Amino acid sequence: MMKDTMIMTAVEETGLPAENRDEILTSVQQRDYAKAKNLLHEGRSSLLAEIHQKEDEIRHIDWLIYTLGRTES
Repeated sequence: MMKDTMIMTAVEETGLPAENRDEILTSVQQRDYAKAKNLLHEGRSSLLAEIHQKEDEIRHIDWLIYTLGRTES
C-alpha cells in the first residue's frame, strides 16, 4: 500500500495532462499496474514528441537570429 501511495504521488508530479494522470491513478488504485505502465509509456512518448517539436521551433528561431545577425553586418 505504501508503494502505491508513492507511485500515485510520483504520477501526480509527472506533468502529464490531468485526464491521463487520472486514468493512471485509477489503474494503480485498481492494481492494474500493466495498464498504468502502458499509459505512462504513452504519456512519455507524447511528452517526448512535444519536446522534439519545441526543439524544431527553437532551431528555427536560432536560424532567424543568425540570419538577422548576418544582415546587420
